Amino acid sequence: PTVQLANACADPALLRRLAAHLAAHPEQELVCWADSLSTIDLLERELPPGARLGVLVELGADGARTGARDEATAREIAERVAASGVLELRGAAGYEGALAHDRSPEVLEAVSTYCRRLAAFAESLRPLIDATPWVSAGGSAYFDLVADAFAPLTDMRAILRSGAYIVHDSGFYRGISPLD
Repeated sequence: PTVQLANACADPALLRRLAAHLAAHPEQELVCWADSLSTIDLLERELPPGARLGVLVELGADGARTGARDEATAREIAERVAASGVLELRGAAGYEGALAHDRSPEVLEAVSTYCRRLAAFAESLRPLIDATPWVSAGGSAYFDLVADAFAPLTDMRAILRSGAYIVHDSGFYRGISPLD
């Protein structure tokens, strides 16, 4: 009944089709990510009045491939989503896997720091969210660090997303997984 699209949905035609589907199936929910005000502009412009789409604000990091680069920008996006007539702020999300590619002590600290930032940002959004807040991060390579950072969060839907290790990158994940 719930699908999280771990990315921004920026295709106008697809957004309209998804809105029509969700209108016909109120028992289903779609949640996508947003990492910029321009993404929010597009979502609000393309979704018809009465549409409903959940949004997780993506918190990125310096040098990461996506995500708002700092908490102030991410907060601005969250406030804009919370004020929207067609979007519903559900929480925060991120992808720590793009930050590093090994398990050296420096990498583990950098990834842990990012995961703690994401957890703290998600916690800060509580006043803007009517339902149970979500926090979501990847977890094929650093799932132990994500789980540690999310453990203190209470009354929050903590979602650990696995990556695509089954269909590709198996050698990469085999080399950095905390599992022996």
